[in-house]
Amino acid sequence: MATEHIFSTLERTLRESRQARRALDRRLAEIEEEMNELRRQAAELDSIIAHTEQALLRLFNGSQSKTQSETKQQTEQQEIETVVAEEQARTGELPKPVVRRPPPPINLDIKPTSLRFRDLKMPQAASIVLREAAGPLHVNEIYNRLLDGGFQFGGSNHLISLAVSLSRSNRFRKVSPGTFDLVFRDADQVA
Repeated sequence: MATEHIFSTLERTLRESRQARRALDRRLAEIEEEMNELRRQAAELDSIIAHTEQALLRLFNGSQSKTQSETKQQTEQQEIETVVAEEQARTGELPKPVVRRPPPPINLDIKPTSLRFRDLKMPQAASIVLREAAGPLHVNEIYNRLLDGGFQFGGSNHLISLAVSLSRSNRFRKVSPGTFDLVFRDADQVA
């Protein structure tokens, strides 16, 4: 009788342990399936991020597709013609034509020659660069000069961060694609 009791207890314990193990296996499978889905979603987001970063870099570097470039050139030509016509009507003279230059290259091998921008925030350092340039600069050139002055960029995508910072700050105005100038430069020249 004692043997039967021990046998039935062990059999019940074995059955309960197997049921608990099957429940754990099912839960583990659910968790693995959820992890795989989360990894798939993360990979999709990484792909979207990479494509967006590439598109922004292409825009800031002026490398647009041929159709976009043609459309943009047509729009710019129409704007130039309008400005020329207005200027002719006002003064009787032709203004100087707008010459569009390709953006300067980004130099990633710049070794800082000074540390003057080290403790400044991005808009402050960019203001100094533009003031010293005495005219508008492309984001690439501002970036190169900031690196030369020892500016410490945080994170990745430094060029995009700089362009976004310039476009969000009320100190700067965008004068052409990827090119910025100080807002108050005109006031300094008038005074």
